[in-house]
Amino acid sequence: MTIERETHYRLDSRLGDIELTVQGEVVTALRFSDLAGSGDSAALPAAPARFREVLTAWFEGRGSGLEIVSSELAGTLFQQQVWQALRDIARGQRVSYRQLASSLGRPHAARAVASAVAANPVLLLLPCHRVIGSDGSLRGYAGGLERKRILLELEGEAAVEGA
Repeated sequence: MTIERETHYRLDSRLGDIELTVQGEVVTALRFSDLAGSGDSAALPAAPARFREVLTAWFEGRGSGLEIVSSELAGTLFQQQVWQALRDIARGQRVSYRQLASSLGRPHAARAVASAVAANPVLLLLPCHRVIGSDGSLRGYAGGLERKRILLELEGEAAVEGA
């Protein structure tokens, strides 16, 4: 079996430059360039049309983008279970870390779930921004809390006061 090498691309978005890591035809990582810690994303080539189109459609509310996400993301078994559960959170829906833990049959594992959510390698498309605190407040997001608020508003959710 031949393992395809990873290629890094840049994509402009309304929330800032996004850095994509692609292996073959699927995305293995998606992060905001200003937080990626990988240097100058402007030096990266523009993302191929297929990925640009899917992400543009995602921002316009026309699709989940899951078709371009690798089904074999590197992580522990527990992380992979959490990331799989993220795929099921619909646009416009919010789920607490506790609810997500309960859905996995681990009702007392909210902190472990939060750690797995924080390790999500594919922001936006594995929608960790839809996971909130039990009290309805916005909690950590690798893209920053302001982006999380904007993403939830973009998806039709009212922002939580004071977040």
